[in-house]
Amino acid sequence: MTPPDADTAERRASRLLRWYPRAWRSRCGEEFAELVRRTELSPRVLDFETRLGTAACAAMAVFLGGCCAWILDGGPGPANLFHARAIDAAAAVVMTIAFAAAWRAARMARLAAARAR
Repeated sequence: MTPPDADTAERRASRLLRWYPRAWRSRCGEEFAELVRRTELSPRVLDFETRLGTAACAAMAVFLGGCCAWILDGGPGPANLFHARAIDAAAAVVMTIAFAAAWRAARMARLAAARAR
């Protein structure tokens, strides 16, 4: 297996570190970054990650479509119990943002898997 590109590994490490609290980064960040730089995934793992990400995107699209259909319908739910309100529209926006992030991550995984082959 070829070693990972140093520049790509460095960008991946800094991108991952941004999600951790500042105190943790100052204490453990350099060790974590070094571990990420040295990590090398096999093509088989990358292929699995790609298929898993694609399946997650498909499932999320189905749920998002159902949510949007319910909001656009605007009618009450079963037995007149549920009504679409602003919170539901806000949830649909959040789900759309999560879907966009998942789609981008799945795309990046597909590109990484293609480069590994």
